[in-house]
Amino acid sequence: GKGVTEAVACTYQALIKDKARDWHLLRLYVAGSLPGELVTPLRRRGRKPAPPPSIATEFLDAAGKVKVPTRGSFVGRRRQLQYCLKVLKPPREEVGVLIYGMGGLGKSSLAARLCDRLPEFERLVWVGRIDESSLVNRLAQQLDNKELRELLQGMDEELKFRLRKVFKQLDISLLLVLDDFEVNLEARDGEYLLQPEAAKVLEALVWAIKDIYAPHRLILTCRYQFASPQLQHFYQQPLDSMRGADLRKKCSRLSAFGAESQVEEALQAEAKRLADGNPRLLEWLDKVLVDATVDREAILQGLAANPVELREQVLAEELLQQINPPLREMLERGLVFELPVPKEALVTVCAGIPQLEEQLARAVSLGLLEVSPDGGLRVPRILPLELGGNESLFQEAAEVLYRLWWEEVEFPSEEQGLEIHRLAMRGKVEKIAIEVAHRLTSHWINRSRYWEAVQTCQETLSLVSDYRLLYNLASAEQYLYKIDQAGKHYQQALANCPVADKKAKSDIIHNLGAIKAHIGDIPAAIALYEQSLEVTEGIGDKQGKARTLHQIGTLKANTGDISTALALYKRSLKIKEGIGDLQGKAATLHQLGILKANTGDIPAAFTLYKQSLEIDESIGNLQGKAATLHCLGSLNADTGDIPAAIALLKESLEIQEEISILSNKAATLHQLGNLGLNIGDIPTAIAFYEKSLELSEDFGDWQGKARTLRQLGRLKANTGDIKEAIALYQQSLEITESIGNMQGKASTFAMLGQLIAAQEDYKTGLDYLQQSLDILQHLQSPKAEKVKEIIAEVQKLAGDKNKSKPRLGFFQNLWQSLRGM
Repeated sequence: GKGVTEAVACTYQALIKDKARDWHLLRLYVAGSLPGELVTPLRRRGRKPAPPPSIATEFLDAAGKVKVPTRGSFVGRRRQLQYCLKVLKPPREEVGVLIYGMGGLGKSSLAARLCDRLPEFERLVWVGRIDESSLVNRLAQQLDNKELRELLQGMDEELKFRLRKVFKQLDISLLLVLDDFEVNLEARDGEYLLQPEAAKVLEALVWAIKDIYAPHRLILTCRYQFASPQLQHFYQQPLDSMRGADLRKKCSRLSAFGAESQVEEALQAEAKRLADGNPRLLEWLDKVLVDATVDREAILQGLAANPVELREQVLAEELLQQINPPLREMLERGLVFELPVPKEALVTVCAGIPQLEEQLARAVSLGLLEVSPDGGLRVPRILPLELGGNESLFQEAAEVLYRLWWEEVEFPSEEQGLEIHRLAMRGKVEKIAIEVAHRLTSHWINRSRYWEAVQTCQETLSLVSDYRLLYNLASAEQYLYKIDQAGKHYQQALANCPVADKKAKSDIIHNLGAIKAHIGDIPAAIALYEQSLEVTEGIGDKQGKARTLHQIGTLKANTGDISTALALYKRSLKIKEGIGDLQGKAATLHQLGILKANTGDIPAAFTLYKQSLEIDESIGNLQGKAATLHCLGSLNADTGDIPAAIALLKESLEIQEEISILSNKAATLHQLGNLGLNIGDIPTAIAFYEKSLELSEDFGDWQGKARTLRQLGRLKANTGDIKEAIALYQQSLEITESIGNMQGKASTFAMLGQLIAAQEDYKTGLDYLQQSLDILQHLQSPKAEKVKEIIAEVQKLAGDKNKSKPRLGFFQNLWQSLRGM
């Protein structure tokens, strides 16, 4: 893996050390430039020949500096690379590619990357002006054969004939790059033409290659498409601004926009808007943002108000002079679209402009219209144009894109949907805005993107009211534990729901049941679920029926009716498997896992949780994944595997923070507090519990609040503050009784019974313990046996007439055995 020169030196030293008499005869001959290392270093996996040296150093700007990225720092342009590589490899008929587009888009960078990907060619680069002399002199330097050099440099024949003879005798393939070719053009009558000397050179090269079917190829980079008969032999590759994944990759390599950037997000966003996906402008603005010695905000505001300095880096002044009134009007109307759009869409909004087809072709050739890999057209924002606020223009744009991207396409992209929705909102096209917003927000809710759903629903509802958007808004709010708002919006959705849309009515009633269950009104929740179930059965909605059976099962489990809960879950699971509802299946497997864990069947619980997790990961259900990781962490904690428990809970917490599920976050913080308590880290435990309690109170998570109050009571008991512990447990008991949480109620009764017995009130203590035992036996919980043991110990104390006051440590040992209840 060492360089060639170092390898030769090492070989000399080894020969001398071995006293080889002919060491001095070792020679290394290299054709062309000296390579670096020939293989990758020793003791590396996947060892292979080293890549050939990059040709990037031959692409120089006017100051003599390398102007293209290295092989490792080049990002994006995958499709353009693939198209061009296919053309440049024989036996294609094209003699080369023309890469064209506005300044700063990366034309030279793409050409350099193509050269690096074609090491079988001998690659030569000319930057800027080209004429016969510069072409011949550079080519001659690469020829080892004296006769060929003299033949090429002779003046007895035309250039094209000399090139043909040389090309015919070469035993290597040449890749000739003419970079910054626009300096060889001149503007005439609204288009760019080749200057005579450049036209002669290009014609000679193309003719010589075509005439003998030579394997040599050409790459031209130019800001403009130009008029020349030679271009019929080229594949023409336009470049557009970076978008999507390419733009994200580019920004991640820049200090001001990367993951570790200290620059304010607002400044980053404004800089990205100003750059409009132009790599050169991004790099320039990156330098501005990382310079803490300047007023960055003022600079960006100045550029936004007067972007002359930005334009100078990517636009020639003479180009702007080519924009006549019809072309300007077309470009300004085209500004209505923020994404590259089909030509038909641009034609529609530009109807009535004289000679429209000619103006479109001219704009493309001048680089005033970007052409994306799929043929979409877009007006760059860097141009000195103004978009009017004409509502009818936005309406027309929304309607044409809705037809092209929504009605005529089976699976429109999210980006396309957002563009249609933006235009519909600006054009006040209510029907389109509702339909697109409904589909987008439904998709986001299924992907745990609740805040985006809330924002888009609220924005659309500000234009027009619709029961479907009210339902989606309420659903997202429910997941975000904005329970009051969710209930209000469900009621509005139900009031506005048409009688004919029975499925929507069933869904709304179902979710209102979930709201009632959340606030502890179990009878009302069950009544609503049964009402929803009746509707779903009437219309044959199997998915809705399965979902409602699942929810009733959860309520039954929480109220201690385990056998009914199990039967309901199994019915729900069977339906979901039959209709292929993977997300629903994962949720029911998760709940079955909880049932098994609560009844002490730990192996079965692990199996069910892992099945649920596998499905959630396969479909990208982050909320379900986070919930199951939480339960797996808790189960590992109960079985004594603390490191695994902490790792799983922290992974769950990261996902919840990512998708802003703050209610579940409270439960995970609570469980991390339990782990801190179990390993004796009391300060950490208290910190986690207090965070959990705060979130539970904020979001009305009464079950979570009760659970955390119990644990804080346990902490107080461990430190000997029995009165405070009893007060906390009684607060918890009030909540668990109000919401019908039987498992929590049993746990609280057990702890209160021991604490009160520790105060020598054995009768009251035994009453609480017996109530705990009754519930646990009803729930078929393995903890019932432990409570029996505690009752027996307390009864002994109560019956011992010679007893002394029981030590607190005695009860601490007992309630320690009940952790995890």
